[in-house]
This record gives sequence, C-alpha cells and structure tokens, in this order.
Amino acid sequence: ATLLLAGEPLVMAVMSALLLREGMTRQAVWGLVLGFVGAYLLINRGLLPPLEQSGTLLGNLLVAASVLVEGTGTVLSRGLTRRYSGIVVLFWESVGATVALALPAYLFWAGSATLPSAGAIGAVLYLGAVNSAFCYAVWFVLMERHHVGNMGVFIFIQPVFGALMGVVWLKEPFGIYTALGAAMVLTGVWLTSRAAQTPSPAESPLHPR
Repeated sequence: ATLLLAGEPLVMAVMSALLLREGMTRQAVWGLVLGFVGAYLLINRGLLPPLEQSGTLLGNLLVAASVLVEGTGTVLSRGLTRRYSGIVVLFWESVGATVALALPAYLFWAGSATLPSAGAIGAVLYLGAVNSAFCYAVWFVLMERHHVGNMGVFIFIQPVFGALMGVVWLKEPFGIYTALGAAMVLTGVWLTSRAAQTPSPAESPLHPR
C-alpha cells in the first residue's frame, strides 16, 4: 500500500502522456523517480515495510483504485483548464463532490448522539478554508500553465513535512532513512522544476506533442 500511495505522481505522469500528450524530459523523469524512492523511504523509514503493515489484497486493491482515480481525475482536470479557468473547474468539481457525498455523509452521521467537539469543528474549518479552498485554488491555477506530470512530483514533499513535524512536535527520531528520503525528494523536485523551467535542447520530450 505504501508503494501505491507514493505512486500517484507516477500515475499522473503516465496518464497525462496518454490522454493529453504532455511530455516530460529525461531530467524530469529522473526527478520523478528520485522523488518516488525518497517518499517510499520516508514513509517506511527503511528499505522494507513493517510486516504488520503489509495489509490485505482487498485493501491494496482499494488503495490502487483510489490512486488511479485521483491521478486520472487530476489529468482530466488539467484538460479542462486548457479551456476554462482553473478556479471555475475547481468550483464545479467541488459542487459535484458535495452533492455526491451529501447522502453518504447523512447516512453516516444519522442517529449519532455525539456532537463534534470544538477541536473537530476547527479541524473541519481548517481543511475547508486552507486545504480545499486556498491550496486547491493555487493548484488549479498552476495547472493552467504547467504540465501536470511535472507538477505531480511536488506531492512527494508531503511526507517530508510530515516527517519533520513528527520530529519537532512528536519527538520522533530523525534517522538515516528520514534524512536520505528527504534529500532524494528535494533533489527530485529540484530536477523536475529545473527541467520545466529551462529544458535542455538536447533532451527531447519522451512523449512529444
């Protein structure tokens, strides 16, 4: 499951090449590979995942399906931003998601006598205002201008910040695999960003338009 979760940027790169004909230079591909390996090391804190976290076949299939849907959905959104404003695309996607989740949310909470705590309400407001509104707005605006395959590598930064916050706030150990994984992720992001900004004339895209 760890490999599957870390594979979302890879899915985005492949699907953008297949559906949108967006290419990536070899340097960007190497950055993507480095980011993937680094994220794997950060999440597992080692070369092999703990046996007790190996999961089941059904669970892994569900994770794989969610990663495929998420990655493909991002690529399709990129296609829409070629014709419409990223903010407009985000708005209608949010409306559709709200309508689709309204009934399941009601059924889940129906009959519950427990009211959410102030902390839970604050967390929901934070997720709505910062994550869903601000961060996704920035993401969709950037999709108007950049290939989604190149943007996907920045997803690998999430476990870097997660590991650092664990060290600072939860006093978790900062081991060799944490340092190595973070270094690989940051190097991968740098390579991909550099390739997107100043592509080398000698390196033709792997999937030219």
